[in-house]
Amino acid sequence: MKFIYTLFIALFSSILFSACGGGDGGFAFIPSSDDDEQETIVVCSSSNDINTYNTLNSGDTIVKSSENTVISVFHDNNNNKNVCVVSGNAYIISN
Repeated sequence: MKFIYTLFIALFSSILFSACGGGDGGFAFIPSSDDDEQETIVVCSSSNDINTYNTLNSGDTIVKSSENTVISVFHDNNNNKNVCVVSGNAYIISN
């Protein structure tokens, strides 16, 4: 019984630690194909209206082009999502 208990604890521990992952929590690189449409995300500016920012549609994917990219997401009155880049570079792949 002690052997089964030890085996169970070892199995549970290995599953628990492997489930935690080892990623950095950042974006994953998603290569684009020629069929997908790419749209560079505009830089945020205090003088711009949010309606001039890129519209994010359902199914769109944001891909960062550089490390430490920061993106802001705004919702307008019609609940549309508009995005802009605070720092770094990014683009949208439309599906």
